[in-house]
Amino acid sequence: MRRWLWVVVVTACGPAGGKDDVDTDVTTDSGDSDVGDSGDSAPPDTDPPGRTGLAPVATAVTPDGLALVGQAVRVEVQVADPDGDTPTVAWAVRGVGARLVELDATHVVVIPRGVGALEVEALPSDAEGPGTPAVVRLQVHDLDVGLDHGLGLKPDGTVLAWGDNTNGMLGDGTHDARPAAGPVCAPGATDCTGSPLTDQAAVAAGLLHSLSLGRDGRVWAWGDNIAGQLGDGTLDERLTPVPVCDVGASDCAADPLTGVVAVAAGAAFSLALRDDGTVLAWGANDDHQLGDGTTEVRRTPVEVCGPGPDVGPCTGALDGVVAIAAGRIFSLALREDGRVWSWGSNAAGQLGRGVGELDERAHPVLVCGVDEVVPCDMGLQDVLVVDAGSTHTFAVRQDGLAFGWGRNGEGELATGHGETTCGILPACVTSPVVVCSTAIAACTDPFRDLAQVEAGLDFSVALRQDGTVWSFGANQESQLGDGTFNRRRAPVQVCGPDAARPCTAFLDDVAGIAVGAYHTVALRQDGTVWGWGDNPFAVDPDQLPNTNPVPARLPGW
Repeated sequence: MRRWLWVVVVTACGPAGGKDDVDTDVTTDSGDSDVGDSGDSAPPDTDPPGRTGLAPVATAVTPDGLALVGQAVRVEVQVADPDGDTPTVAWAVRGVGARLVELDATHVVVIPRGVGALEVEALPSDAEGPGTPAVVRLQVHDLDVGLDHGLGLKPDGTVLAWGDNTNGMLGDGTHDARPAAGPVCAPGATDCTGSPLTDQAAVAAGLLHSLSLGRDGRVWAWGDNIAGQLGDGTLDERLTPVPVCDVGASDCAADPLTGVVAVAAGAAFSLALRDDGTVLAWGANDDHQLGDGTTEVRRTPVEVCGPGPDVGPCTGALDGVVAIAAGRIFSLALREDGRVWSWGSNAAGQLGRGVGELDERAHPVLVCGVDEVVPCDMGLQDVLVVDAGSTHTFAVRQDGLAFGWGRNGEGELATGHGETTCGILPACVTSPVVVCSTAIAACTDPFRDLAQVEAGLDFSVALRQDGTVWSFGANQESQLGDGTFNRRRAPVQVCGPDAARPCTAFLDDVAGIAVGAYHTVALRQDGTVWGWGDNPFAVDPDQLPNTNPVPARLPGW
């Protein structure tokens, strides 16, 4: 995750009265003590020397603002205690579902799982009891982009789509491309404006197909279905949303998949994270990207195996998962212990299995830690978010550093470390290395304060905690947004909206980003969406050059 303009916002709401993902109940000692030599207790209205009898007060440092599903927002508070005590802080999230990771006494990271209103509350307590809480309020949106189409979701739960529609991935009942964001049809509807797909929590764009997660935990799919990636039991293309089947079901309408909290889409396969921490997969499986121990195409969901043999039947289900990501033909899962697991194709080392390790994996395997010797058993630690591109991968840790692995022929990992020849690919890194701020052979200056790093085909885009956006890697379609077509092996800042080239103003105040094969979109704090790179808004293909070297506003958003 982004966006923090460091201002002070004081919110006094009284003691917390509810709870959601994190328990806010606080039990404290009264702190009363005897005074004087006689042993008499102090009168009720008299404080011991040095005490004021006032409970602590929390003040929000992070302002209210916008956020994206799946991207991390750092929330900071300050706590003042008139008595000079060292208070504790109980954190709570309310509204849409979210993961909350406590970093220290006054900092947490919250990762939304659905669009809508989200409150993050910090309730301080000391010997005097619960004090005055601080509340940070977020309005959560969602964005995702595929090859040449994009999906968006505003806090009201209405799905929008734009771009290429060759395989019906805009879900509007047609094959017509759309340069401006417009509504996706409700299931079976023919008038998307009158009957849009609503009440949705998250979206995911595959190469040529689309997914949407309902607030009720059901999954909808539309677009290309050549490998069963829609999960409806058929190979039929769908121009409007259809329900994904439950595991083992043959009638998706009667037995839809439910209990899902996150979705992800690869080239021709799909993933779903269930509320019990297990993962489901369906679609193409020729490179073991479904993680079920086979290479069978699955037209309906199957469980991803737990760690076990390299091949063969599952010995159990992968569990304890809190986030998922789908690359082109490989998959990732972040477990609750902060470690990452991967499976599928590994031709460029995108599974992160160690120096020189390029074998594909039919079952999930642990991503190695930095400089860990194979076989890896410690793994990369304290990971908050993960992202998978075509053949490279990123993980952002709690300390704001990012680590990448996989293909690096265009500098898309922003590191000079460990490049080796990977089959037909020019260079790769087969175990995690830190993303660097400079293009040098040995990184001495890591790129810091990162909220998210997203991987495209052969380039990458990073969102820093101050709301600025940086990019690196290939730039043949101006996908780096720096106003040039020059490849960059170290991060460069994305130009400001409609900036003149060479850029002297830069994109800022960004709440979240989403990266496709050759282009990027960004949500700003004012609620507008901007894009750059190859044909991001389905511009007339006869109009050349068909690129946006600097951010341009997405119409219809």
